[in-house]
Formats: sequence, C-alpha cells, structure tokens
Amino acid sequence: MRILAIRGANLASLADEFEIDLRAEPLASAGLFAITGDTGAGKSTILDALCLALYGQFPRVAIDKLESVRDPSGRDITAKDARAILRRGAAQGYAEVDFLGQDGKQYRARWEVRRARGKADGNLQNAERRLDSLEDGSSIATGQKDVSQAVEACTELTFAQFRRTVLLAQGEFDAFLLAAENERAELLEKITGTEIYGRISEQVNSGTKERANETKALEQRRADIGLMEEDVRTKLESELAERSALSESQSVQLKDLTERLKHAERLKDARAQAYNAETGLAAAKQRLDEARDDIARLERLDAAEPLRAKAEAERLSERKLAEARRHAELCEVAVRQSEQNAASAARTLKEASEASTKADADVEKFTPLWREAEQADSQIANAASELEAAQAAVAQAQRQADACASDHEKIEVQRSGLNEQLAQTLNELETRSTHALLADRLEDITSRIDDRAELRRREAVAKKELFSATEEDARLQPLIAAAEEEVAAYASRRSQISAQLNELREALSQIDETSLSEHDARLRDGLELLRQAREIARQHSDAAATVSEADVLRLAQEKALAEASDMIRQAQAQHADWLARRSEVSGLFELAEKTQSQHAVALRSALITGQPCPVCGGLDHPYSELGHPEGEMVAQMRARRAELDQAIAATAKDITTWQGAEERARAQCEVAARRGEDATARCLDAQNKFEALAPQLSQFCVAENLPLPIGPGIDAKAASALDGLKADAEAIQRGLREPLAQAVSLRGEADALQKTLDEISEDSERVAAQIQKDRDAKASVRAKCGQLETQLASLAEQLASIARELTPYLSTAGLALDDLDRDSLAAQQHVADLATSYAKLRDARASLDAEQQKLEMSQREIHLGWEKAKASLGSSLLAQSQREQRLQEAKTARASMLGGEATDTHRARFTQAAKEAQVALSAAQAAHSEADKKLELSKALLDGALRAIDASVQDFATAQEVFANAISVAAMNRDEIYALLAIPQEERELLRSQINALQTKLTEATIALTHRRQEVERLQGEREEETDLVALTEAVTTLNAEIEDIRNRVAAIQAELKQDNQARASAADIGRQLEAAREELEIWRRVDDAIGSADGNKFRRFAQGVTLDQLVQLANVQISELNPRYQLARATTSDLALHVIDRDMGDEVRSLRSLSGGERFLVSLGLALALSGLEGRQSFVDTLFIDEGFGALDAETLDMAIDALETLQGHGRKVGVITHVAAMVDRIAVQIRVEKRGGGRGVVRVVDAGFNDASAFAVFAEA
Repeated sequence: MRILAIRGANLASLADEFEIDLRAEPLASAGLFAITGDTGAGKSTILDALCLALYGQFPRVAIDKLESVRDPSGRDITAKDARAILRRGAAQGYAEVDFLGQDGKQYRARWEVRRARGKADGNLQNAERRLDSLEDGSSIATGQKDVSQAVEACTELTFAQFRRTVLLAQGEFDAFLLAAENERAELLEKITGTEIYGRISEQVNSGTKERANETKALEQRRADIGLMEEDVRTKLESELAERSALSESQSVQLKDLTERLKHAERLKDARAQAYNAETGLAAAKQRLDEARDDIARLERLDAAEPLRAKAEAERLSERKLAEARRHAELCEVAVRQSEQNAASAARTLKEASEASTKADADVEKFTPLWREAEQADSQIANAASELEAAQAAVAQAQRQADACASDHEKIEVQRSGLNEQLAQTLNELETRSTHALLADRLEDITSRIDDRAELRRREAVAKKELFSATEEDARLQPLIAAAEEEVAAYASRRSQISAQLNELREALSQIDETSLSEHDARLRDGLELLRQAREIARQHSDAAATVSEADVLRLAQEKALAEASDMIRQAQAQHADWLARRSEVSGLFELAEKTQSQHAVALRSALITGQPCPVCGGLDHPYSELGHPEGEMVAQMRARRAELDQAIAATAKDITTWQGAEERARAQCEVAARRGEDATARCLDAQNKFEALAPQLSQFCVAENLPLPIGPGIDAKAASALDGLKADAEAIQRGLREPLAQAVSLRGEADALQKTLDEISEDSERVAAQIQKDRDAKASVRAKCGQLETQLASLAEQLASIARELTPYLSTAGLALDDLDRDSLAAQQHVADLATSYAKLRDARASLDAEQQKLEMSQREIHLGWEKAKASLGSSLLAQSQREQRLQEAKTARASMLGGEATDTHRARFTQAAKEAQVALSAAQAAHSEADKKLELSKALLDGALRAIDASVQDFATAQEVFANAISVAAMNRDEIYALLAIPQEERELLRSQINALQTKLTEATIALTHRRQEVERLQGEREEETDLVALTEAVTTLNAEIEDIRNRVAAIQAELKQDNQARASAADIGRQLEAAREELEIWRRVDDAIGSADGNKFRRFAQGVTLDQLVQLANVQISELNPRYQLARATTSDLALHVIDRDMGDEVRSLRSLSGGERFLVSLGLALALSGLEGRQSFVDTLFIDEGFGALDAETLDMAIDALETLQGHGRKVGVITHVAAMVDRIAVQIRVEKRGGGRGVVRVVDAGFNDASAFAVFAEA
C-alpha cells in the first residue's frame, strides 16, 4: 500500500483547503520528510485527515469513554464522534486521500461532514463517505459501513492494523521498554491487539466448568431411572405370549357362536317378514274389493269416451252457425257505413280542389312585390348594423371615461388607507422592538426547547427505568432465596422417596413371584387344554347331530323330487292336448275373419265423402258401427281361441313351476348329502384331535393332582366331565391371584415412586436453572442501575446548559423555565407566536411600502387613460348621429310596401297557405279512393257471410243426426253422456292409476309372500336344528367377558413392558449423551489445562510471550540495520522481561534502564518498525508516519536518530516525521510546514530547503 496524496479543509486548526501530493516534487523524490510546525498549528491533524478519509475515524477519538462535548449547534456529542474535528464556524469540511491498493490500482477515499442549512451553527449531519476508482472514475462504495469494508479489502488492513503499520507511535514502545512486567503485559496487549487470547482463556475455563456440570447432571439422571429386573421381564413376556394365544383361540370360538346367533336372528326376522307379507296380501285384496264402485265408474267413463268427438262436433257446428249469423249482421252494418263515408269523401275532394287553385293564384300575384321589399329590408339592416356599431363605440368610450374616473377615486381612497396602515405598523414595530431577537433566532430557540423537552423526556424515562430496575433488583432477591429453599426441599423429598422405593423393592423381593407366575402359567395352559377339549367335544356333538339332520332332510327331498317329476309329466300331457285343440280352432278363425274383411272392404269402397253412410247414415263413416252375422261367428271363434290360449299358458306355467320345484328338491338332496359327508368328516376329525390332546390332559391332571374322569375317546359324558375338571383348575388358579396381585401392586407403587422421583429431579434442575437465570438478571439489573445513574447525571448537566442558553430568550417572551416545565408546547407556541407576529409586522411594512409605490404609478397611468377616453367619446357621438338619420330614411321608404309587414312573414304566410291547400287536396283524393275500396270490400264480405250461414245450417243438422245415432247405439241418454264427458281427463286417469296401483300392490304382495316363504325355507334348510337364542346370547356374552379380561391383562402387561422399554431407551440415550459429554469434557479439560484460567492470564501470557518473541526477532532485524551494536533478547527469569545485548561490549547483557536516551530511541524505533512489519507482513506499506517528539534527544542522539530514519529509504519506504525540533528540521530538507496565521488557523506548505525559492512548492487552498 502507498499513500499518494492527502487533502482536506476545515479540519480543526486547518481552516484553509490543503493538498499534500506525495507524487509531486519535492515529496516524490524525498525518502524522508518532516511535518513541522508550532504546537497547535495542526501537524497531527494531517494524520487525522489521513485516517478519516480511509476509515471514518482517527486515533485521538478512538476511545471507549462516553464523555460528551458541546457542539456549536448547541447539542451535545460524544467525545469519540469523528465529526467533532470540524472547525468551529465552518459549515462543512472534508478529508480526502489518494492511495495505491494492494491490487496495484489507484483509489480515492473521501470523508465529508456538513451542518444543517449550510449554517455555521446548524446541527451536524451524518458524515458522508465514498470510495472511487481513479483508473476509470467509477464509484466503488458509498456509506459508512460499505466504504470501511471496501477500504479494508483494498488495503488489507483494519483501522487498528493501519495505526500500528502506517502511524508509528514510538512513545508507546518507549514506555514499554521501561515498564514493569505487569504494565508491560498491558502495553503489549494494547500495542499488538492480543486481548482476544485472554477472553479465549476465560471462555475455555468457563466452558470446562459448564461441561463438567452437564456431565454430572447426566450421571444423576441416569442413576434416577429405575429399570425392571430381567427375570420379571421374562415372566411378563411369557405371560403375554400365552394370553395372546388364548385370546386368539377364544376369538375363533366367539366367531362361530356369533355366526350361529346371527343365523338364528335372520331366521326369526324372515318368519316375521313372511307373516307381514301374508298380512299385506290380505290387506291388498280387501282394498281392491272396496274399490268395486270406482272400477264400475271407470268402465262407464271408458264407454262414454268414444262419443266425445261426435258431441264436440255437434257443439262446434252449433257455435259456427251462431258465429256466421253474427258476422253477417256486422257486414250489413259495415256496408251502410261505407256508403256514407264514400259520399262524404266526394264532397271533401271538391272543396279541397277549389281552395288549392285560389292559393296558387295568390302566390303568383305577390312574387314581384316580395323581391322589391327584400331590397328595402337589406338597406334597413345595413343602416341598423352601422348604427349599432356607432352606439357601441359611444358606450365603450363612455365606460372607459367613467372607469378612469372611478379608478382615480379608488386609488385616492386606497392611498389614504395605506398611509394609515403604514403609520400603525411602524408604531407597533417600535413598540415590540425587543421581539426582533425572537424573530431572528426562532429556529434555534425552538430547536433548543425541543432539545430540552427531549432531554427531560429521556430524564423521566431514565428515572422510571432506574426505579423499575431498583424494584426488579429488590424483587429478584427473595425469588432467588425462595428458589434456593425449593431446591433444598426437592433434595430432601428425593431422599425420602428413594428410601420408600427401596422399601417397596425389598417387599417385592420377599414374594416368590417367579414360582407363582410359573404355576399360574401352567394353570392357564391347562385351562386352555380343557377349553380346547371342551370345544372338540362340542364340535363332535354338533357334527353327530348334523349327520342325523342331513339324513332326515335327504329323505324328505327325495320324496319331493319324485312328486315333482310326476306333476311335470301330467302337466306336459295336458299341455299337448290344449295345443292340438287350439290348432283346430285357429284354421276356422282365420277363414271367417278373411270372409268378414272382404265384405267390409266392399262396403267402405261405396262410401262418398260428405254423403251419408248407406249403412248408418253418418257423415264420419266409422269402420264398423252395426253388427252382422259373420262378425258374430268370428267373435265366438276369437273367444274360444282366447280360452285355449289361457289354458295353454296355465299348463306351461305349471310345468315351469314343477320343474323349478324338481330342481330345488334335487339341489336340496345334494346339499343334504354334502352336509352329511362334512359332518361325518368333522366327527372323525374331532375324535382324532381329542385323542391327540388326551396325553397332555393326563399330564396336566397328574401335575395338579386332579382326577382323570374321561378316557381317550369321546362319549356323551365327556362335556360334563371336562366342565368339572375346568372348575377344579379355576379354583386352584384363584388361590394364586392374591399374592400375584400383591406383587403387581407393589411393582406399580414402585413405578409410581420412580416416576415421581424423575419428576422431582426435573423440577429441581428447572429451579436451579431459574436461580442462575435470576442471578444473571440481578447482575444485569445492577449494571443497568449504574448506567442509568451516569446517564441521569449527564442529562442534568445538559439540561443546565440549555437552561442558560434559553433564559434570555424566555425573559424576552415574558416566560421562565418553569413555564416550559408546566407546558412546553404552550410556551414554545407563545415564543413562536411573538416571533411570528413580529416577523409578520416587518413583512407587512415592506409590503405596504411596495404597495404605496405601486399605487402612485397606477394613478399616473389612469390619468392618461382618462384624457384619451374623453377624445374618443366626442368622435363616437358624431358618427352615431349620422347613422341614425340614414336608418330613418330607409324605414320610411319600406313602410309603403306590403302594408308594412315583414317580407319573410308575408311570403311565408301565403306560401304556407298554398302548401296546406295542396296537402289537403292530396289527402282528400286518397280518402275518396280508400272509401270506394272499403265499400266494395264490405259488399263482398256480406255475400260471403250469407253463404257461410247456409253451410253452417247444413253442418249443424248433420252433426245432430250423427250424435243422436251414436247415443242410441251406446244405450245412454244425452245428459249422462255430457256429464261423463265433463269429467276432466286428469280425474279419469287418476282413478285409473289408483285402480292400477291397487292391482299392482296385490300382485306385489303375492310375489313378496312367495319370496318370504322361500327365504324361510332356505334358512331352515341351512341349519336344521333349532337354536335357543337366549342361551346362545348368554354364551356369546360370557365368552366376550372372558376375552375382555384376557385383553385387559395383555394390555396391562404391554403397558408395563412399554414403560420399561421407554425407561431402557431413556437410559440408553442418557448413556450415549453421557459418553459423548465425557469425551467432550476430557477434550475441554486438556485445553483448560493448557490455556484455561478464570482471569484469562494463562493463555494471555502465553500469547504475549509468542508475540513478544516475534516482535523481538523483527526488532533485531530493524535494529541491526539501524545500528548493529545492539540486539534485544528475552530474559529467562520472567515471561515478559527484556534485556539488551551490547555486541561492542562482548555481548554483554544490559538492562533496558541502562540505555541512554539515544540508545533507547534506536531500540524503540526498531520495535515500532518491527510492529509495522508484524502487522503488515501480508501487505507491504511503503509510507510511514512517525508521530514522536524528539525534543528530549541531545544533538548526538538526534543525529543518530536521523541517520537511522534515512536508512529506511534503502528499503523502499517513504518516512514522514512529525516534529517541531529545530535541529531536526534543519537536517531534513523536504518539509511539510504547518504555519499559524492567527485566530487558530493554520496553513500547509510543502518546501524544499535545497531550493532558493521555497514558495515554488507552497500549497494553499480553502477548506
């Protein structure tokens, strides 16, 4: 990194703008230059500007103290605020640095600060920073944070590293050489920035303690977990397997019983449904019998329905006749009216023709007169237009003259009022002259009042927070004490519960639970064998009963099968006989029907449309209205054939029914045979199973001293014998239940105590954690109290300062500080009102002065305008008189034409009359033509109406005759037919649907009864034996209860095993955590042994020693180049002690305090350069600034120091020395001089003592 140029303005003493360009001569060629000047001139400010531009801060304010200083704006800022460098009285300032980055590119960093509104006493604004590339002018970064990060990336140096690399403060190393060991450790830590190692040492020590506590807590948690004994767990697992198997076998038995119970319930439901079907069939028959009257009524309606068309035809022809007669009457009236209208239209046409002829003659007569009148009207209009223009000019001139006079009067009034206002304003300004100060400084006063209000608010908040923090501190103390007592109580209770748990486990060990459990398991196995034997005996008994039932069913179905076969043969013979008879009748029926059809065709061919039928006389010509001999014969044959068809269908149905019965009987025979075979096989299977089970039963009876009441085979007494044996075994088992229950109870109590112990441990840990949390909170609260007290003191001082500033302004406004405390806003508003009022008065005076000048100018302009208006008015009056005379002459000439009437009016009146006469003539012609047409049409309509009457009379007579013939054939009178036909079609169809529904329900009830009976027969066929529903239900209930007991015991065992599994998993998890915690603790202990300590000294001293070794090594390299006589070495008696080896004295080891001033300067300079190399070893810096006073050195030592600095040129470095020592200034030719110019101002100049004209390198600029 290389510094290329430094610029700035308005920074502390440097008020003028300055630029130090290290690329320009003489600095470009100088390896060593001095920054000189009197004390306070601003030498160090140049280095401050360098740091500000790059990092936004500088060493003199890089402190941790929270001191406050007063800014010219009246606000307090912290002492570490970099903006404090802005010069007093300046509104803005900046610092700028050009540098060469580690990437070889040139950059420009800039820091700038401004005050509000560009005023010297305005509030400080946020500092602005930016970093630009000088290569292409692009912006790299803006803003505080972004620029700092970008600068660090370009330079590869933080601010602390930059201070130790570029700005070398030798005073620190001189103090370092002469300090005691502890002080030297602090200085070394400050110089090298190795304080992080102390914090690491402390964190390692605290981290080791935390992990030791965590490991101890895990060990306690694992010890508190109680696990089940292995033998107890084995017995529970065995019992679980046995009871699970027993539950499965009983579930199978329960399934069989449930199926039997369901079958019995289905059979019962089927019988009930069959009974309901029989009841439904009887009800359907009764409802159909009750509907006899409705059936007869429907038959009468159906008989009357064919006559509806003839009745409607009669009514329609009658209505048509009446309508034809009414239409003829209307036509006669229309003919008479049309004749009258035609005569009236002829008269109107004649009158309209005469009027049109007269109107056309009048228009032709007046046409020449209208042209003459139009010419006269045009002359009058021109004269009137000219007169209007002249009158307008006169009016305009008069208005202008009047306006000028009025404006003149108004301005006089305004001037008078304005003078009064101006005098009043001046008087009030003089009276309130003391408020001028408020008006001029209103913004500052308001700002300070706001600052005071904010400070008072912050003071109130701080007091409130201090009060709250004090209360919180008082609240936490009893909480911590109570929590500590709670932890002690938990420990006592844990001891008590542990003792109780040990007693329970001792009592549990006194019970021989293992032997009892084994005996109970054997009894359960034996009872399971007895249950299986009892089930096998039941299955054998059921199978034997099924064999008997199957034989009975098979014999019955074989008998039914033979009966069905006989009935099928009889029905088939009868069916063949009926078919032969129908074949004979069918031939005769077809011949008779053919003969009848030929005769009917002959009759229909003789019918003529519109003529009466020769048979019935009707005009509708239906196919057949009267009987005939051939028809009667055909009807008899048709009835006989229908009877034969019904007989054939009935025999076919019987055949189908008996065939179905035959198939069912055959199927039932097969079912019975299969059931017999299956039942026989089940008997043999049950016998084999019982024989296989007999040895185990014998072994169980011998083991339990029970009798052997049965042999290896199954007989009728086997079931009762097995039931007695089961009762004896259950009695033995009940004797074991009490001790086993006691053991289970003890184990449950032990588990509950263990759970309580675990909960107490968790609660104790939780309370202990809360204690630590409360202690931390208490320490934080006390620290906060200290901070708040400091803050309150600072706020009080700031409030006193603002009070001193505000008191003069408040006195001017008639207020005091108490008024601000009572109502700050009202007081502030009062000051603002006074200041605003005074400012308005000043503005009003200026406005009145300007208005007065404006009125004077307006008055002069108005006078000129009035003179011009009077001249224009005279000329306009003369022109108006001349145009009035011409207009009167033209009107006199026009009055003799058309009787004085307007031409357009006169012409429009006659022209309109001609048009109206022509329109009336056209209308009359059209009306006359229309009347003639209507007369002809009315006559034609009358002729048609008369013909329609004749036709309607004939149609009505024909319809009456046809309907009368139909009534006689139907054997019903006219009124009855009309009454039946009047019933709506919907009502008839509703009656028909109701009757059909009754018939359908009868059919459905018949079918349902058949199906229900078949279902009963089917269910009875599935199980021949009758089942006792009550006994079967009780058996199912008992078996369900036994299964439920077994399942409850299984669930209890599973819960115990699950709890033990969870405890084992928890113990295993804690074990893994404990193992990992121990491994981690071992690592932390090793690290703690190496570098850990409560105060952080162990690792800090070690790091300081390593850093000191590196620093000494690098310093010796620098010292050997400056003066090879001396070398630094670490002492063996102490960690941080140093000695100097004097090579000229035979490598004598000398104390640092034995060195002279010049020798100590060389050593401290070597250390400073070494630190620069240590911090910048990754990034070479070729520009160094050494800020060190050389006034304490004698001439010889000073020469030695200068020679040492000049040797740094050979290493490619440019060194700037800040000094005010005259001897040193004389030795260094190239200098940056900071010269005082009075008023605390300094000017920067670059000079070269080797040139006669030093001003050639002077640099002046404004900041």
